[in-house]
Amino acid sequence: MDSPITFGIDDATSVAVTGIEKHLRFIPLSTASLSLNADELCGVISQQPGFLSEIQEKFPWLPVLKTLTLDENTAIRVGALHELLQLYRSGLSRGALVAFHSRYKVLLLAHSQPLYRELGRFVATLNICCDLQAFFYDYRQRLMLLLSQPATRRNHTNALMHVQGYFRPHLSESQKRDLTQCIEAYRCAEVERDAPMALLMDYLTLFPNDYLAQQRYFQPLPPTLKKLLES
Repeated sequence: MDSPITFGIDDATSVAVTGIEKHLRFIPLSTASLSLNADELCGVISQQPGFLSEIQEKFPWLPVLKTLTLDENTAIRVGALHELLQLYRSGLSRGALVAFHSRYKVLLLAHSQPLYRELGRFVATLNICCDLQAFFYDYRQRLMLLLSQPATRRNHTNALMHVQGYFRPHLSESQKRDLTQCIEAYRCAEVERDAPMALLMDYLTLFPNDYLAQQRYFQPLPPTLKKLLES
């Protein structure tokens, strides 16, 4: 079973949570205790600017929030860090890290193409690294930096076209045309991203693909964070 999503919270900040308490965990923090707990956290909640600045300087991978109210980009970062920490706790291995990165590829492409390529080159060095734990810490920081870049319509369009390429051998001419037109309509801000995503999900049902089925791009948030985002 998934472990609760853990946030650090300072003594001066209160958090109101309704209905999903069992899926969240809060660790009271001070500057002195943060170093002991940093590797357990998926984010830090504080209304003290000085404390938040210190966290960003010492622990740049940690999402920082003033309240438990999340925007989509922060929720994606928290969710990715939560999944990465579960991987770490269950037993770090090269294979597990590669599988994690593979699941996030399309989502990362939607956030930053240059950092996506840079992170891919870094992951390619995993088979020659000598210190797996040091590699994990470096990967965590690079991943969080990449996901801190807001996904743009242009990058989402590129990600959608990337996924489209997997279906080309299977689609009829009319299906290809419909999907291309839908993605172009999204690029031009004529429709929301839900429209091409729905088409892609339909095609994924018709033409199963293991690589695409496990992509976090189609389901980037665990249910707990989806509820927080919607609240």
